[in-house]
Amino acid sequence: MYEPSVRGQDDSSLPGSMRRLGADLINALSQRVELVSVEMRLAQRRALLSAVLGFSAAFVLLVGVGLLTAALVVHLWPSSIVTALLTAAGIYLIVGGVAALLAATGLKRRPLPMQSLLNVLKEDKEWLLGRQSD
Repeated sequence: MYEPSVRGQDDSSLPGSMRRLGADLINALSQRVELVSVEMRLAQRRALLSAVLGFSAAFVLLVGVGLLTAALVVHLWPSSIVTALLTAAGIYLIVGGVAALLAATGLKRRPLPMQSLLNVLKEDKEWLLGRQSD
C-alpha cells in the first residue's frame, strides 16, 4: 500500500498540508478499490453457488413432479380423464404459487449487492463534508 512520507515537512505550511491530504486521498482510494474487489468476488461466488443450486433443484423437482403427475394420472385414469388432468393442473398451480411466494420473499430479504461498500462510501462522504466545515 502506498504511504508517502511527509517527515521533514512543516505540517502547518500549505505544501505540507497538501502533501498530507494527497497521501490520505491516495490511501483512501486504494482501500476503496480493494473493498470493491473483495465485494465483487464475494458476490460472484454467491451468484455462482445460487445458480448451481437453483438449476440442480429445478432439475430434481422437474423429474419429481413429472413422476408424480404420471402416477396421479395413472391412478385416476379409470374413473375420469378430466378429473385426473384437473387434479394434476391444480397441484401444479398450488406448488408454483408457493414457489413464487418463497422466491419473492427471499429476494426482498436479500441485501443489495455491495451494501457494505455503499455504507463505507456514505460514511466517507459524511466525513469529508464534516472536515470541510472545520
